[in-house]
Amino acid sequence: VPGHRPTYGAGQGDLRLPTMAGLYKSLAAALVVSRAAAFRAGVPRLHPRAGLRMMGTALPTKIVIGADGFGEELKDAVVDHLKTKAGIEVEDMGTDKYYVAAADVAKRVQDDKSTKGMLFCGTGMGVGIVANKFTGVYAATCENEAAARHSRSINNSNILAMGGLVTTVDDAIKIADAWLDQEFCAKPGAEADWWSPEVEAFLSSKFPEIDSIEQEAVAASRL
Repeated sequence: VPGHRPTYGAGQGDLRLPTMAGLYKSLAAALVVSRAAAFRAGVPRLHPRAGLRMMGTALPTKIVIGADGFGEELKDAVVDHLKTKAGIEVEDMGTDKYYVAAADVAKRVQDDKSTKGMLFCGTGMGVGIVANKFTGVYAATCENEAAARHSRSINNSNILAMGGLVTTVDDAIKIADAWLDQEFCAKPGAEADWWSPEVEAFLSSKFPEIDSIEQEAVAASRL
């Protein structure tokens, strides 16, 4: 239809695309540019919530990690692997009850938006549920690489949760690597043929609405 602009989002596509030359937001005293906005503006793309490159110097990605007893063995294996990777700073917070471990890691991620977290319990679900009770935390329980990539690409997850009873060490390492390598608002692999500039624009502009929903939920819980 002449003059018609495509839309993307919930409500039968009633969310209009933002008209902007670029999308900028402050992150850990650095300017982080979304992939879609950077492409349009011709600005070098930076990895959100990961190792930032400022003046040619890469800052390490800080990862805080915790587990309960069921996830301890898997946690230890992933921690050992991550310590071999350049540009990764790992803080192992040890083990505790799953909800205590989840809260401890979630608070650290909540307080420092440049920090990511990883949590391990029996299934990854318990720690994920508790972590997501903290405002600004987006924990994703993942059992395969595709889910890990999508949780970063689409949801900008900042905590990865996995289960020691359902995930092997080899798979966990692959999942952790995929999660760390994936950028937010970037195509999650060549097989994602549904990816488009419209999808990128929608993802880049969704967080004010998500923040509003989150604030309403917090206010309602205080009534």
